[in-house]
Amino acid sequence: MISSRFLLFAAVLVACGSLLANADDQSAVRPRADHFEAKIRPLLIQHCTECHGANKQESGLRLDVRSGAFDGGDRGPAIVPSDVDASLLIEAIRYETEDLQMPPDGRMEQDEIDLLTEWIAAGAFWPAETQPAAGTKDAHPVSDAVASHWAYQPIRKPALPQVKHADWVRNPIDHFVFARLEQAGLAPSPMADDHALVRRLHLDLWGLPADDDTVKAFRQDASDDSYRALVDRLLADERYAQRWARHWLDVARYADTKGYTDGGNRELPFAYTYRDYVIRAFHEDLPFDQFVMDQLATDQMDYSADQRWRMAGGGFLTVGRYFNFNPYDILDDRIDVITRGLLGLTASCARCHDHKYDPIPSADYYSLYGILNSSYLPHHSRLPLLVEPNEPSEAEAQYVAEMNERTAAFEKRFDQLHHQIEDELRKFAADYLVYIVQESVRHRLGETNPVFTERTYLRAPTAYGYGAVRRWRNYIDSRSEDDPVFGIWKRMDSFDKTEFAAAFAEQLHAWHGNTAWQQQLANSPPESMVELARRLGQLFESIDQQWKTFVSQHPDANRLPDDATEQLRQSLMGPGSPTVLTPLESVDCYQLDEHVELRNLQGKIEERTVDFPDAAARAMLLRDRDEPVEANVFLRGQPDRLGSEVDRHVPTLLLASLANDAETEAAMEHEFAIYRGSGRMELAKAIIDRRNPLTARVIVNRMWQWHFGQALVDSMDDFGSRSQPPTHPELLDYLAWWLMEHDWSLKELNRLMVTSHTFCQSNSSRTDAMQMDPANQLYWRFVPRRAEWEVIRDSLLAVSGRLDQKRNGPSIPLSPDDPDATCRTIFLRIDRQHASGFATNFDFPVPDMTVGKRPVTSVPQQQLFFLNSPFVRKQAEALAGTVVQFDGKTDNAKIDWLFQKLFAREPTDTERLAVIDYRRNVSSEPSADTPANAELSEMESWIRTAHALLQLNELIYVP
Repeated sequence: MISSRFLLFAAVLVACGSLLANADDQSAVRPRADHFEAKIRPLLIQHCTECHGANKQESGLRLDVRSGAFDGGDRGPAIVPSDVDASLLIEAIRYETEDLQMPPDGRMEQDEIDLLTEWIAAGAFWPAETQPAAGTKDAHPVSDAVASHWAYQPIRKPALPQVKHADWVRNPIDHFVFARLEQAGLAPSPMADDHALVRRLHLDLWGLPADDDTVKAFRQDASDDSYRALVDRLLADERYAQRWARHWLDVARYADTKGYTDGGNRELPFAYTYRDYVIRAFHEDLPFDQFVMDQLATDQMDYSADQRWRMAGGGFLTVGRYFNFNPYDILDDRIDVITRGLLGLTASCARCHDHKYDPIPSADYYSLYGILNSSYLPHHSRLPLLVEPNEPSEAEAQYVAEMNERTAAFEKRFDQLHHQIEDELRKFAADYLVYIVQESVRHRLGETNPVFTERTYLRAPTAYGYGAVRRWRNYIDSRSEDDPVFGIWKRMDSFDKTEFAAAFAEQLHAWHGNTAWQQQLANSPPESMVELARRLGQLFESIDQQWKTFVSQHPDANRLPDDATEQLRQSLMGPGSPTVLTPLESVDCYQLDEHVELRNLQGKIEERTVDFPDAAARAMLLRDRDEPVEANVFLRGQPDRLGSEVDRHVPTLLLASLANDAETEAAMEHEFAIYRGSGRMELAKAIIDRRNPLTARVIVNRMWQWHFGQALVDSMDDFGSRSQPPTHPELLDYLAWWLMEHDWSLKELNRLMVTSHTFCQSNSSRTDAMQMDPANQLYWRFVPRRAEWEVIRDSLLAVSGRLDQKRNGPSIPLSPDDPDATCRTIFLRIDRQHASGFATNFDFPVPDMTVGKRPVTSVPQQQLFFLNSPFVRKQAEALAGTVVQFDGKTDNAKIDWLFQKLFAREPTDTERLAVIDYRRNVSSEPSADTPANAELSEMESWIRTAHALLQLNELIYVP
């Protein structure tokens, strides 16, 4: 039972000394827009717009634009926001009535129906219609958009504007901020008082509250450089890195688990090595350009022994969600974290169609897809060690032996499946070739399910791979009319059945092919393409059997004795043949049960590491495949509907932004051309190139937001045409230029920002400024804000004296609101599926995508947590345990100590009297564990007092 006086007391203290929370009403807009573009629009394009799009509107309905969908057609509104039952679209896709069933060629998958239903129930958010940006392949050249949009312009160093308040200027930032204020007829606020400055700086740079001794020492230091000395001390401490690494982990969508899986192990046992890498990178001030290189191409870097730790940076791409091992979604996630996280580009919107707003064609998306698909994550026990191990202990030796045994079992089965796939492609060659001819139209559209024949099932494209059918089709497409084996196929595939027999003799005579194969066809001409395909397939199958027999008799043989037969064998199983696969290529042909089997074997390896937390740390980095993969555009984003092939290249938007004219753009294409390997190295170099106008602007904008609570460009992850221009464009460019000129040092950039008068301003509100600029976009004061949940939790532990400064190593598998969890929050295990209630109540983002700006909400659950959480109670007990040991001290002295411990200040007279009154009344008030008229113990009385004080906003707000 919660005491009524307890609630009243908390309310009085909040009124006396707290700050008000400001909810960000716009925080949900961007995620809803991203959800629409990633999930909803692709479904409408895939299933609806062929009949209800720009070129055709059956029943007067158009579903490719907002107005058409909401206005509806001849039957009425297709979409009624928040009203599923009134939305005809839902009635149609559910097949509820016989006269309204859409799409007409078959009911959508249930998960697709659920997505559309939930979207409408949630309000059917659909972004406002604007003209699509120039730059798609069907619109204007990319360079047109680059020439017109602010984010793609070169970064130039602007001159410092002159200001009236020159005596208040502490560094160049103030010139730009004060100049804008003066243009608006406003003045900046004076400096905050010493107490607010010290607390602000500690919470900002360390994520921990300043103690009373630090505040007093700062007040007593009258030197001119005392503030800068404090900044330097905070930046030099590893607690700064632990705080600022957490900011970047939001961008990197860091977690210790894979998310939902229906097989294998959910854990990412070595994800922590990426977290520790980010902490060390911030602590050692690793230049941001090198930081980016580590995260994209660390496997191709040559590190010295003392820099080996940087290999762990490769986790940037691999610690994301695993989407139940769906490779297309995994790669899309990696494309998204690169483009949004580093460049502020929403390239994933081009997965299903050319970007609707920005100059990002689908071809550029799939070029990135090819770059990342040309890389792979090595099996768990084959990841590189970050530190060479010492002589192993007995327990470690046993662990290594078990790991080797489990790895051997995995690799044995993997090798078996690899060779099984190759054998199937040869053993059933006739089935594949006949299928390709009979279903050529169907194959151009793709096939989503295994195709059964009389002898076997063909491995067609699935949700987990491209399939063997595609390999055969691509190989045939690559042959010419002069090919010694497939030349006759290429000559005849344009004739229909009625023309086939008449044309065959002529084409056979003109073709100079394999003598054995040509002779067979001359002796018994086929009457159709299907018959030609069957005959060739049967010939291949006989060659396959002949080779197996010959090798069994001649183990050292490397060819068949007969030249004509050997030529056929080379076409079937020689270099470049569709039946010769690398082990990784064979994975593209597996069915779900085979994937799950391997997943479970891999899971056994990972489980052993989870059970042995002392396992040597390994880097979760990608490696290049032996042979890179050229991607195809997926029509409407469907992997079973293949469009044109796309070469791997740096996105054209990025190349055009690096260049100043068409001639330079051509030079950029040559400079960053991908000749070998996956292309991650070339992509990384283009991203960190100083001519690139995006990278420096994006990271500077992030840093500004992390310091001030709002960004210069509000859409942190989208610098495209839907973004608002920066509030201070010259300041953004100056800081981007400054960062590059200072060797990409984030620590120096932090120092520059926090030593500005802009950062040091008072948080006091002013009527004139509030009326003119209520959102503080001109930065006329420092706006107080609630700290993130990690800072709240760490602060509670710090003021109670229970904070354990654990450093590095495997994440601790304790709930953040477990009373016994005392380490800094950054070291606690993050589970994608089961987030802590503490975390979600205070707006911790689900780590399924890159997050530039967390939402800020004020909801009742936050106060209920402080009232009822055993974690908060535990901190109150620790504080009270100290207080009751103060022999000879008055209650006033004990209250003063609590305020000094929690807020680094003494209480006001009003606050002291409120606490005394509360203690007097609560001591005799009954509760669930104390009967009526029973007086509380001294310990319990102080516990409740400390518990009440811990609920003050002052503790959890950056002042």
